[in-house]
Amino acid sequence: MPSSRADAWARRVVAWTAVLAMASGARPALGQPAGPPAAVPQLDLATLAGEWVEVASTGSWALRRCVSDTRHQVRMRGSRSLRLTTRCATREGALTRHGVISRSGPAADGRLHLRYAPRVLTWAPGARSDFVVLAAPPGGGWLLAGDRARQWMVVWSRTIALDESAYAAALAAARRQGFDVSRLARVPQPSGVSGPPAP
Repeated sequence: MPSSRADAWARRVVAWTAVLAMASGARPALGQPAGPPAAVPQLDLATLAGEWVEVASTGSWALRRCVSDTRHQVRMRGSRSLRLTTRCATREGALTRHGVISRSGPAADGRLHLRYAPRVLTWAPGARSDFVVLAAPPGGGWLLAGDRARQWMVVWSRTIALDESAYAAALAAARRQGFDVSRLARVPQPSGVSGPPAP
């Protein structure tokens, strides 16, 4: 009975496809939104310019050596991009990295692209990434950003000590977007307002 064998084979293929999809994480976890996280609908890049303190992070490949005092200096670079200088303290001393933040598409929302390496090295791990600004209050005192896979998340602040109510608001915004806030760790700032030592 060729047709029954074909039907049985088709059923096996469908079953194995479902198993592989579940194993690979193709289906969202229970309670997690199915689509990518939503970016803030309007983001003027100029509002990101200035000094930022990294208050909390899930960690990233690009800054894997940083152990404390992570600071970001952001400057305008034309009308659609920003120059980023990141400094932090590592176990071996101070680290400085230079990058470029740009829009990841034509929309003026919070979908952005970060490149720490020169264009010729964009193939290297951690050299480039897409991320979204998930929350940024009107006063601009802090912002919450994360990646589209909900694996990476960071909280930046304009001050060395972010108000606890503001930090709680950032965590609440992350939870609403389906992020696991238990993976978020505070970044120690022992150097205070002076930041990491000069490299």
